[in-house]
Amino acid sequence: MNNSKNIQIFIRTAILSSLLFATSSLLYITTQTLIKVQLAPTLMPFLKIVSIFPVMILAIVYLAFSRSVSFEKLFKRSLIYIGCAIAISFTFVLLQNHFSFQMINPLLEKILPAAFKSLVSHKAIVLFEMITVLARFNLFSIFIWGFINQITSRFDAYKLYMPLACILGFVATLTSSLLTPLMRLAKTGHFSVTVGIALAFLVAAYVVFQRSFEILSKESEEQSAELINIRFPILSSAYLLVGAIAAGSFTHILFRSSLKTLFSNPTNYMHFIGKFSSITGTLVMILTLFWAIFGTWMLINKGWKKTLNYGVISIFVGGLAFLALSNLGSTGLLIGQSISRSILVSTTSFLFFPLIQIFYLYLPKEVRFAKKVAVEMVALPLIKVSSSFIIQLLVIAFGSLSACRPYLMILFAFFLGIIYLASRSLRSHFPASEQVGSLRGHR
Repeated sequence: MNNSKNIQIFIRTAILSSLLFATSSLLYITTQTLIKVQLAPTLMPFLKIVSIFPVMILAIVYLAFSRSVSFEKLFKRSLIYIGCAIAISFTFVLLQNHFSFQMINPLLEKILPAAFKSLVSHKAIVLFEMITVLARFNLFSIFIWGFINQITSRFDAYKLYMPLACILGFVATLTSSLLTPLMRLAKTGHFSVTVGIALAFLVAAYVVFQRSFEILSKESEEQSAELINIRFPILSSAYLLVGAIAAGSFTHILFRSSLKTLFSNPTNYMHFIGKFSSITGTLVMILTLFWAIFGTWMLINKGWKKTLNYGVISIFVGGLAFLALSNLGSTGLLIGQSISRSILVSTTSFLFFPLIQIFYLYLPKEVRFAKKVAVEMVALPLIKVSSSFIIQLLVIAFGSLSACRPYLMILFAFFLGIIYLASRSLRSHFPASEQVGSLRGHR
């Protein structure tokens, strides 16, 4: 691949991801503001569970049509349908007090379990949240990385995917900061403006995708011999990603429970949290650049399997840093949590995720997208929900986070074990014949 093609991929990916991240950010702040105004906090766990269903339905649709419909058509049709769904569901929110909508209440009350019946009176907000969760979920994982998978060969991926993941991370941060004025509009109740702009960004993304795909996909044929028909470990891929995410969430919960015993003064607490956010943000940026440079070097010179090994080692270092330093007072807790959280976040987002994307490229094109959907739209969300559900059960059973601390430590160690076992499974399925020797001839 020549340098001009590389530059085109970076620029067009950055533009497309900026538009989709902007859409996602605006939808998120709009729905969260609406939910805070109209829904009681006790309904939030039920809303999260309900919001999974449209993602599962769309996953089934994708799996059904992935072999017969090209990725280009799926992408463009999905943007159109999601845009229409957002517009319709938001209209439903605006007209939620209209008498005709009340006719479906008895039907919903009969269908829904007793625990969810309290959501019926807020069905417009629930529908809008379900649609926007579906949109936000797909805009990043399925659409942006699906686009990148389609316009690069696997030899190009070894050189480009870590830097591309780094760019996506910086684009997400920059997009969120630039959207601050628009987010203030949502917080002041100007929902029609923010949703309208989000839909405009979606239309722009459609145009950018169409033009970019036509130019880049023609040159993206595989630069190697035939693809290997290998068995792709769907659950292991999901467990690798979820294990790191769950380990991070457990350390964060343990961190919060420790803070309650250390800080009784709200001013001191806020000062500590400000320092923590600043240190963690800086460390994440440093580690993001580290993986973009060192991860790429490792992939090209040492191969996929050894790079994955280094990622697993870094996760264990982050976990041990938290365990070793969290009992050394506020300073130890600050340093331990900052190190562990930054390592877990950066390794998951900027090393593990690109490595899984590279694994997809060893699959035949006709099954590649279906495997991606199975991992990222089915297995990943379900396992993530199960880890959150475990935490909720522990809090209910023991009454407080501090009382759950020993069990959370055990779960933390359990998920570190899951990461190790998942990485072993992935390494055993990764094609050894396609390792470093074949790559060096294409550098």
